[in-house]
Amino acid sequence: PYCCFLVDVKDPSKGLVDTPLNDLRVRQALTKAINRDELNRTLLGGKGEIMSVPHFHPSRPGWNPEWQARFQDQNGYDLAKAKALLSEAGYSAANPVSTNLFAQSTGGIAGGETDILEAIAGYWRAAGVNVSLLQMDASAISNLSRQRTLNNHFRMRVTGSTQYRAMWSFHTYSHGAPNSTYVYNAEMEALFGQLKSTLDDQKQAEIYRKMGDASFKNFLEIPLFWLPVEVVVNPQFVDDYVFPGSISGIWSHLENVKAVR
Repeated sequence: PYCCFLVDVKDPSKGLVDTPLNDLRVRQALTKAINRDELNRTLLGGKGEIMSVPHFHPSRPGWNPEWQARFQDQNGYDLAKAKALLSEAGYSAANPVSTNLFAQSTGGIAGGETDILEAIAGYWRAAGVNVSLLQMDASAISNLSRQRTLNNHFRMRVTGSTQYRAMWSFHTYSHGAPNSTYVYNAEMEALFGQLKSTLDDQKQAEIYRKMGDASFKNFLEIPLFWLPVEVVVNPQFVDDYVFPGSISGIWSHLENVKAVR
């Protein structure tokens, strides 16, 4: 989400910008309103692996198996619970919470990104949320974000970046990150300071785990899917392709493609 950021980046004591997403119950309601199993089955062919915490995976440092064990209660689809959380936060049919969802293309998903986004908007509306779907290209969104004018917006992101870069980009303010309009969390800020000060793998893994815990309990992002990289080639034309893996959701190293001779 673009929300819940500091009024003054240099002075956290001034608090956060005003937005309904500052309420943790609202953020939890939005994640619990999403039927990930249905999305995966109908739009991703069942190939998606539900993420417990964005940017974390059992194959990466800092993984905490408790996230998977607690995922259903914390984030799993439960429309009744989502409605109850919004009610606890003071919202109702007469006074619905409103938010915005950017319905723009996303690299790394073959043509189904808008279907996923429209489905998410439908899930949120079923929970009683007033959702506006916005059409805007990525550069325009980035410009508005840098101007700090987005304070109640969601955007689906795809990344193949390292954990370090993901933590830096999405969860820090005072470490030279390019964006300071995501959910501010003082614990994450302090932990990143520790992370960048050590090269010890074990210490880094311990810090990553604490950062994952903070993200999980504070609903700093809405987790969706960990998608495998797929490459489909016609053997009549392609003899070999040494592929380095997903790089920020895009294809690369096409010079490695060897044509059939």
